Amino acid sequence: MPDRVAIVVGPKGLKIFKEHRGERRDLQICLLTSNDHEATSASPQSHWVDFPAGQDCLELTDLDPHATYEVLSRRRHLFERVRHHAPRRTLHLGPHRLRLLLTGSGRCGTQTIAGFLDGMRFADGTLVQARHEPLSEYVVPALLAGQLDVVRAIQQGLGHNVEAAPYYALYPEAVTAEATIHLIRDGREVVQSGLNRGWYQNDSPWNRLKPRFAGDPFVQSCHFWRLACEKAEAAAAHTARLEDLSQSAAAREKFLQQLGIVADGREFPHANRGHIPASHRDWSPQQHETFTTIAGSVMDRYYPGWRAAWH
Repeated sequence: MPDRVAIVVGPKGLKIFKEHRGERRDLQICLLTSNDHEATSASPQSHWVDFPAGQDCLELTDLDPHATYEVLSRRRHLFERVRHHAPRRTLHLGPHRLRLLLTGSGRCGTQTIAGFLDGMRFADGTLVQARHEPLSEYVVPALLAGQLDVVRAIQQGLGHNVEAAPYYALYPEAVTAEATIHLIRDGREVVQSGLNRGWYQNDSPWNRLKPRFAGDPFVQSCHFWRLACEKAEAAAAHTARLEDLSQSAAAREKFLQQLGIVADGREFPHANRGHIPASHRDWSPQQHETFTTIAGSVMDRYYPGWRAAWH
């Protein structure tokens, strides 16, 4: 399969990331440079740089901001090159701004919505390039370390125009997009799905990013859903319910109009479900009461009538 690297473009250089940290692959990066502003028929200049195993990021600095660059990645060893195609990418220096960033509590459909939007068109004809949690293995540690400048540089340099990632609900100040969209899902479903995925039960990067609350994982997950929703809705231009998007063509059309994207009639993908088939309908009366006390006000705003319908 192709070598997977991500290129972050800056005003004076490039950062090339291996998509997964700690990958033991020896790569070579070729930078081909052509200067469109120079009256010359010379072929692009090429420069090969080693990208050794264990090194996560390769920086190429002091580049000509007026040049056009092509980046080629390949395996360092000849035998491996034969078996792996090396894609080539053309780019220019300089940051850009995301048009849209969609965020929420997690387990709310950000992966689904990125797949749904990718390949559509904005009203001005621009192709929608939607990505889910790009370079999250680098973004999440940077958020944990308070390195918001690093996070913003990645956002502005990757080249897509729509991003969906739940962790920005906790860090709206790190968002540089033209508009933020809050994606919400019934908190009972989110809490149960989160518990199925280990929320507040292990030392994963996503769990380290979550604020800590008093109580067991259930109580903490209820608090987290409430907090993430409140922070996301405060920063968002629009809020959309996942249930509406998945069940109603009219709701999808309205949602796309709000985003400035032209509907193309495609079906909404199935939700990305948790691994364990558990349901909030199995909660104890105490869990019902706990969720209602902690998160009831947010549910009232977005799911009116939920109390009476909850059996």
